[in-house]
Amino acid sequence: MSEKIIPSQRQLEFMDWEFGVFFHFGIRSFFKGHKDWDNRPMPADQFNPDELNCEEWIRTIKQAGATYAILTCKHHDGFANWPTRYSDYSVAHTPWRHGQGDVVREYVNACRKYGLKVGLYGMVYYHLDTDDMKAEIASLREQGAELVIVAPHW
Repeated sequence: MSEKIIPSQRQLEFMDWEFGVFFHFGIRSFFKGHKDWDNRPMPADQFNPDELNCEEWIRTIKQAGATYAILTCKHHDGFANWPTRYSDYSVAHTPWRHGQGDVVREYVNACRKYGLKVGLYGMVYYHLDTDDMKAEIASLREQGAELVIVAPHW
């Protein structure tokens, strides 16, 4: 006996968003030749996007018809694009804007300025043993809560 699967109201609303853009931006952007999962070091002091302009990103995709955008806040490499208090591997420990920069804040501000819906993406490094994985998930929860709590004020 097959059941009919009916999308929720929120799922239907999401389908109406139609066109969005995913920005996969982070520390790896500054390490030419590095590949995912190669375990090569990417020191935070090498992150310095001095020409970062989130408004330009968002204005451009808005002109192209996008209604939402998603930003990688933290990928499996562990680097946080905001000054999290739960890790030293973040924008707060870089030369960019003297450690005072916040990619997530600039992105959210730009989305709000141009009327786009905001999406934030975070990933767990999932090639860990069980105990390390539990710690990583706990850390991601803390950081996710930090973003959810702080984001409405951006």
